[in-house]
Amino acid sequence: MNTMYGDIKTAVKNSLAGKHRVAIGMFRKLLAASAAHDPVLRAEAGFAFDRSGNEAEAIPLYQSALQGDLPDPMRVGVYFCLASSYRNVGKNALARAAVREALSLFPGEPLFLVMSAILDFDGGRPQKSVACLLQVIARHVQGHSLDPYRWFFERESRKIRRGHGEARSV
Repeated sequence: MNTMYGDIKTAVKNSLAGKHRVAIGMFRKLLAASAAHDPVLRAEAGFAFDRSGNEAEAIPLYQSALQGDLPDPMRVGVYFCLASSYRNVGKNALARAAVREALSLFPGEPLFLVMSAILDFDGGRPQKSVACLLQVIARHVQGHSLDPYRWFFERESRKIRRGHGEARSV
């Protein structure tokens, strides 16, 4: 089993280095040899397919990975990439459903709030999108140049939401 994880690490390195053909080839072999449907293998393979621009093949790998036992940080990444892949193949309703499910498990997670904002923008709701992004900035972006102005981002977010009938916060 340790050999498989070493092979996964090598495939991930190739994927991150932009050697997509090599990485995809390695992951295809690993997936074919893995009768256990290892969720980490499926998640990493999904990320590699996604990075190579093959979201349609990444989606079932992400779905399968989510059925298994993943560490929370990886589960967050899989949900985010699943929603992104759905969006990239034109399935925005499924993307939004993935974001809702993810937010129920990880309330307030900035990645999902940002994806929600992107989906709102795609859906013709730019004001809601901007309000959400301002909230994410106010709550999650750290940095000395922003810190004195968090009040501004909070105020502008509230103002935009109120002006467009969106009284609830993100």
